[in-house]
Amino acid sequence: MLVLVASFAAMGGFLFGYDLGLIAGALMYMETDLSLGEGTEELIVGMAKLGAVFGTFIGGALMQQVGRKRTIAWNSVFFIVGPVVMAAAPGAAMLSLGRFIIGLGVGVSAVVVPAYVGEMAPPHKRGAVVITYELMLCFGLISSSIVNYALRDARDNWRWMVGAPVLPASAMLLGIFVLPESPRWL
Repeated sequence: MLVLVASFAAMGGFLFGYDLGLIAGALMYMETDLSLGEGTEELIVGMAKLGAVFGTFIGGALMQQVGRKRTIAWNSVFFIVGPVVMAAAPGAAMLSLGRFIIGLGVGVSAVVVPAYVGEMAPPHKRGAVVITYELMLCFGLISSSIVNYALRDARDNWRWMVGAPVLPASAMLLGIFVLPESPRWL
């Protein structure tokens, strides 16, 4: 069971890192495709950070009201809806909305995933399991650069770049059906 819990910690960390890192490579293609100005680009980038601020409060409140497991499910929804909105965006306003939704996911993830994993792991393994989240956050940042590079010549490349997190987020959502609730919530 601990391996399963750690793998979901890894998924949450990966999505956090990937979604923060993807904009660096995707933005240069968005700029050309959507004729974005510098101020608009800054807004698009900043919306994820703004969403993350609100996401931390939402994550804390949801954990208290519905438990850690269900909050991770909601977190997965943010990580699915945000990329879909961005990939379908016809312009800067919808891109900004998608980035804000991604930011909510990042903020919720920062609160709920480490709390859930810390509560599920036995004391003598807690540090090792919680660090999985942090390591995968870094791996997510690196992976976004690799994916961005791999997609650089694809048609509608930035849409694929921003839409890619839907796959791991869907896996994280499905994992909720096999994860136990945190003993702190029971």
